[in-house]
Amino acid sequence: MLNRLGHRQLDHFRMRFSTRDLAILASLREHRFLTAQQIIRLHFYGHATQPAGARACSRVLERLQRLRTIARIQRRIGGTGGGSTSQVWTLDINGHRLLTQNKTGRSHFDPSLTFLAHTLAVAETRVTLEEIARRNSLRLAHVEIEQTAWRQFIGTGGQSLWLKPDLAAVLSDDEFDDRWFIEVDLGTESLKTLLGKCAVYESYRKTGKEQASHEVFPRVLWLTTTQRRADQLRNALANSRSLHPRLFTVARFDEIGAIITDQPPLNGKEERA
Repeated sequence: MLNRLGHRQLDHFRMRFSTRDLAILASLREHRFLTAQQIIRLHFYGHATQPAGARACSRVLERLQRLRTIARIQRRIGGTGGGSTSQVWTLDINGHRLLTQNKTGRSHFDPSLTFLAHTLAVAETRVTLEEIARRNSLRLAHVEIEQTAWRQFIGTGGQSLWLKPDLAAVLSDDEFDDRWFIEVDLGTESLKTLLGKCAVYESYRKTGKEQASHEVFPRVLWLTTTQRRADQLRNALANSRSLHPRLFTVARFDEIGAIITDQPPLNGKEERA
């Protein structure tokens, strides 16, 4: 078992992995769970055809699984006929050991369906951002997922508060840096809860903490599953007297490309978000 090996043996074991292998493991560590299709789109997009990329990905995932660096969990996305590209992968004990160099690794766990659905939706958003960047000569210059994207700040009453975006992202071209906080809404929470989170964004914006580092405050993008849900949230935001009207953008998941690439400058500076 790898978690019984010393650092020298671990370094020897690491030599068996390509740069792409390690990148796949790093993506699984960052997102916790990814479908095979998402792994293909992140790490096998350069193949001549999509089937060729899928076959190459399948071979790599099987090899990584044999080495106990990744594991396939007992969930399928898309129903019983979802196929191998709908299978869900996570780090296994040797993957954790390889990436962290801890003396002991840890086994994977089977998540609840609600947790898994949200985690994969966040991952899908990140994969989509990567694809948008490739198609539009942009760079996904920086991305933070969930806990790494969280911001701690002091509220007006002196209490410690947390802003907890699902993602924070910076897309860049030769002229602009577009900064985003992104919220993934699968319709499982009430509009009141969503507006409460918007109020935390407003409180954090007023501290000036983010602006002190980057001169501007990121635009907050809410991604929803249906037009009805998007309209409900958009109307609730418009009727709020306490939220900055231009801070929030609401869109369906399939509209993210147009939103990300077509937003106009907010303030005439070289940073648009």
